[in-house]
Amino acid sequence: MIVESSIGIWIYDAHTGVELDLIAESPNNILGVSPDASIYVTSDVNDTVQLRYLTDSSVKVTLKGETEDLYRIAFSPDMRMLAGTSNEDIHLWDVTTGEHNATLKGHTGWVGAIAFSPDSSTLASKGSDGNLRLWDVATATHKDTLSEYAGGFGYLMFSPDGKTLISGDTSDIQVWDLDTGQRKYEIKTPYLNSMDLRRDGKTLATGGHKGLHLWDIATGTHKVEFVGHLENIRTVEFSSDGRTLASGGNDELYLYDIVSGERKLSIAGHTTPVYGMALSPDGNTLATSTREKIHLWDPNTGEYKRLIYGGQWSHYYDMAFSPDGNTLAIREISRLLLWDVESATHIVTLLGFGGSPRQGGGHITYGTSSIVFSPDGKLLFSGNRFSTAINIWYGGRTEKAALIGHTEGITSITLNHDGSTLASASNDHTVRLWDVATETNISTFTGHSGRVFSVAFHPKENIIASSSEDNTIILWDIATGKPKVIHTGYTDGVSTIRFSADGKTLASCGADYWEDNTVKIWDVARGELITTLIGHTSGTYNIAFSLDGKTLASASADGTVMLWDYTPYLDNTEEPVQLAEDVNHDGTVDIQDLIHVATQFGQIGDENAADVNGDGIVNIEDILLVAAALENANAAPSKYGNPIEYLTVEDVQEWINQARLIFNKTPIYQKGIAKLEQILTQLTPRNTVLLPNYPNPFNPETWIPYQLAKPTDVMFHIYSSDGQLVRTLKLGHQNAGVYQDRTRAAYWDGKNEFGEHVASGVYFYT
Repeated sequence: MIVESSIGIWIYDAHTGVELDLIAESPNNILGVSPDASIYVTSDVNDTVQLRYLTDSSVKVTLKGETEDLYRIAFSPDMRMLAGTSNEDIHLWDVTTGEHNATLKGHTGWVGAIAFSPDSSTLASKGSDGNLRLWDVATATHKDTLSEYAGGFGYLMFSPDGKTLISGDTSDIQVWDLDTGQRKYEIKTPYLNSMDLRRDGKTLATGGHKGLHLWDIATGTHKVEFVGHLENIRTVEFSSDGRTLASGGNDELYLYDIVSGERKLSIAGHTTPVYGMALSPDGNTLATSTREKIHLWDPNTGEYKRLIYGGQWSHYYDMAFSPDGNTLAIREISRLLLWDVESATHIVTLLGFGGSPRQGGGHITYGTSSIVFSPDGKLLFSGNRFSTAINIWYGGRTEKAALIGHTEGITSITLNHDGSTLASASNDHTVRLWDVATETNISTFTGHSGRVFSVAFHPKENIIASSSEDNTIILWDIATGKPKVIHTGYTDGVSTIRFSADGKTLASCGADYWEDNTVKIWDVARGELITTLIGHTSGTYNIAFSLDGKTLASASADGTVMLWDYTPYLDNTEEPVQLAEDVNHDGTVDIQDLIHVATQFGQIGDENAADVNGDGIVNIEDILLVAAALENANAAPSKYGNPIEYLTVEDVQEWINQARLIFNKTPIYQKGIAKLEQILTQLTPRNTVLLPNYPNPFNPETWIPYQLAKPTDVMFHIYSSDGQLVRTLKLGHQNAGVYQDRTRAAYWDGKNEFGEHVASGVYFYT
């Protein structure tokens, strides 16, 4: 809760009343706080107006242009525009750049109140000239004058649907119908200081010298008066759920329960449904979302950590932590917001790209996972039900690619354990698998007769599960596409599914978010219901397992998160011994483990799996130990294709050279060197061969793979179908080896020697 006071801006924990922070600032310098509570606006004696971050008071941007004598400000709900009043003028600025966009002229007296409509398209204002005006924000033009006798100062507020405008002054409140432009009624409220409209648009709260009151906005009749303040009430505001009213005066800050009328000193826990939920990778932070807010908890103790205020009218349905737990990605409809977990500050907002827009496919499906980070945290994937595209960002910042294939909106995505394959579910009734490296659709599973709400990879087997509004859960064999259908008994669909850590069981919750307050546990092998967990008093929105799989968390419309002991449903048989050489923990010691160790060369520390011998540093000795283990019993062929292609002759030769310098003649090291020499033989082609380009056909770029039996200078010539030379690619001197993937193959961007795109047609290369 953000409170402006005589010594600055206080930040309170609205659940406990605990003081979290104080931004020491003269109240004369503070013009206001943004609706999302991330920014406050200051003005100094030189009329320098700055937008500052609420977390650390650092300057976001300094406004340019007309900043003299600013009196009132208002942020647009979309946070793109800032309006400010100066004498009889209204100025508009771009929040991002600070550029002055326009000046609205028309009032002939001081402008005392301004407010944006919910869609940010209209600005209302009233001044000491008595005029109550409406302005078109996009064109910066006057739209209408509702009254020439409105009070010059006070308050303005739109209803949530934008159809009603409420104008408050020191003596009365006027309610206007914006469709007709007529005043509906007037409420006499002497000595009014503040007002706020409940989010349902039905109840108006007013505060001032004459107390704290609630009014029925439809009829203008008085509903109730709250007592408690000893002195003048200066500000009032409803909580986002409308159940609590905060009021501040000269004496104290109070919280009132709207239903009972009782004054509350603190609020414990959520007061609105818990829409989204995510556990940090280390299991020490649980994030939950309600309307406009994200709450961070310690799931081990139940202690409340901190609040992230997302913004007015915001709803967050899905969240995901980065692998290091430092960043929280949150989806709000079609936007993706990244937050710093430690400081609770907003990092960036990402907008979807690519694909085709969709209507969203009916009611919202809570609990679905449409955000996922790659295991190394370098890529961020997201989808939403309003687009057919799955977006990929580098590090969650820069657009990388859009996976296109689904014909309706995306409801759920997930990655397999090593991040090489992505699964997606859609309102088009299908499940698709995507190769992350090539960004191509490799499989499509059809079998559901309704929208697919959720997908999940089996943690150990080549299986993917999907759930649908057709009330079924399907277990798909990834290799064959063969489905195993579980008829669940749900009647409104299965919204969310999660595999247990051992893969023996599957947890699910239904799509009846108000009535179905259960979580069901299924036996994966038999496809049968094991048990039903009952505890919530309203519908279950979301479920998630702890890192160790021993705890299942469930979030509900009743505003609670319940933690269930899941150990009775886990397979307690001992797991096979994990070899240290299996550094990626996939149960197989193979070429991928060599590659993984190589990528960690030089790293130090005690918690690095690539440090096979545990000496605190990753070096050639670890490579040799993995190479020697390639012949062990569990060194089965890799299930990820032919990873040897990712090695190069140069890399393996360098490893062998380093190995011969360590003077360790023990059998295990000599065995490792021998294995590396075998791999080097495999990597060195017997013949120099030019391979087929890919993709083919292509537009506008393609890659030309090749292999060299010995080191040589490499040059490609590209010809048109009539034999004309189009382009020469000079790659220089290349070592012997296979040049297959996109990082090593020859690349042609589809342009001629002059940098011009060539025409469509057939081309040859030599």
